Amino acid sequence: IYVADAIGYTGSVGIQLYKDLAQGDMSRLGFFKAFTWFMTFLGTFCLISSCIYFFRKSAPSDK
Repeated sequence: IYVADAIGYTGSVGIQLYKDLAQGDMSRLGFFKAFTWFMTFLGTFCLISSCIYFFRKSAPSDK
């Protein structure tokens, strides 16, 4: 549990630093919306990619 907490807090601080240093002119709400959309598309891409991979892996071979 300690490792998961440490990774979560590190990610949270990293996102906050990125927002403050790289996207300082953007409002917090605007940054949150943009980051949420980015994570939505990334998660959807990863889900579809893993589905394709495992469907191909579990398909019976013609050998």
